[in-house]
Parts: sequence; C-alpha cells; structure tokens
Amino acid sequence: MSKKFIAYLENEHKITELEEVKALHVKQYGIILSKQGRKETYINSIYKVLRGFFRYSVEEGYLLEKHNPTANIKWLKEPKVVINSFTKEEVRSMIDGFKMNTYLEARNKLIIMTLAFT
Repeated sequence: MSKKFIAYLENEHKITELEEVKALHVKQYGIILSKQGRKETYINSIYKVLRGFFRYSVEEGYLLEKHNPTANIKWLKEPKVVINSFTKEEVRSMIDGFKMNTYLEARNKLIIMTLAFT
C-alpha cells in the first residue's frame, strides 16, 4: 500500500487498522489526487495498487471480504490517446527514399514497406 495513502488515512481520518478503511476514504483520496492535478491514469494506477493490496489482505485472512473497501470502486474514465499516423504521401516518400542499388538499400526499403503496410 502507498505510504502517501497510509499517511492520508492517519492524518485525515485517524485510521490505523485495515478494518476501519471504507470505500469513501479511497474515493476521497482519489478526489484529492485529482485536485492536485493528477491524471486519471495515475489515479487508476493508485486504485489498482490499493485493490491488489486489499485483495491480498482478504486472501491471507487479514481482512474479511465484507470489509474490502475497494470491492466496488469504479475506474475513472481515461482520455483516449490518439496516435497520428503517416499520410500516404509520407509513406511513399519514405519508400522512394531508398534506391535498390545495394543490398542494404533494398533491405531497408523492404523493412519500411513491411512496417508501413502492417
């Protein structure tokens, strides 16, 4: 579990036992991270760590399943990453940049063609 999350629990809610942690505390921690400017992917990674820790605690008998605060925590919606691809003209320019005069030029041209069409 994250040291920062433990410090948050102790400082803000005076929590020192696993059974005392509620889903509300986990969600509030996510809100605090969001207000600090953390992105959704970062907050979701914190949720994943916490979920893994609490699942482990349940599996090892340190915590009852009904006390798992992360059981119903939903992931934040992450923005989709758009990757700009090459235009047909740019691909044609890369392929035409190699003449077939030597073995290495032919090999490099075929590598570019393979990568461009896959």
